[in-house]
Amino acid sequence: MRVSDLGLPTTAVAPVVTPVNGKTCPGQTTAAATSGHAGESSQAVQKQRPLHRLAQVRMRQGVSLRTMARRMKVDVRTVREEEDPTRDLPLSVLYRWQKALQVPLIELFSDIEEPLSAPVLKRARLLRMMKTIRAIQLRAKQPVIRQLAELLAEQLLEIMPELADVNPWPSGRRRRTSEPGPTSDRVFKLRFR
Repeated sequence: MRVSDLGLPTTAVAPVVTPVNGKTCPGQTTAAATSGHAGESSQAVQKQRPLHRLAQVRMRQGVSLRTMARRMKVDVRTVREEEDPTRDLPLSVLYRWQKALQVPLIELFSDIEEPLSAPVLKRARLLRMMKTIRAIQLRAKQPVIRQLAELLAEQLLEIMPELADVNPWPSGRRRRTSEPGPTSDRVFKLRFR
C-alpha cells in the first residue's frame, strides 16, 4: 500500500518519456505530446501536491541526515530520496520513519493543514534545549556555569527522562585523520583462549 492509495487528493501527471535520438519509441508518449504543450509538463510536476513532510518533521526534531540514516540502517542518499515530498512511499517506509523519529504517524502526512501537534513541538524544543545544555556542560570552563547547566539538565530530565542520552551539538570542528575518533574512547573486553 502506498500513500496515494489512501485516497488523498493529488494532481495527475502524465508520464515523461525522453525520446531517443529525437524520436519517440513506438507505444511511448512524452508529456508534451500528451498535453499538447512542452511547458505544461514541467509546470505539472512543479504543481504536484506533496504527499508527506518527512524532511520538515526531521528538521523540527533536530535530527541530521546522518543520524536518520543510522537510525533506519540505510545510507544518507536513501534518506534524501525518501524525503522528497512528492515521492509516493510505501506505508512500511513511513512506519520506519515514524519509529526513527518517534512521532505519531499522522504527523508525517502533508494533508494536515495545522502545524505539528503540541506534544511533538514540545519534544523537539526540549531536545534542542538539552543539546544546548550538554554543549554548555562540555565547553564551560567556569565551575559555576557547569553546576547551573547540570541543575538545568536535571530539571529537564524530570520533565522528559528520555533526554538522558542526548549528545551535545557538534563542535563545528572536524577531526583530523591523525586524531583518534570517538571509538577510541570505548572500552572493549577481549577474551583470549
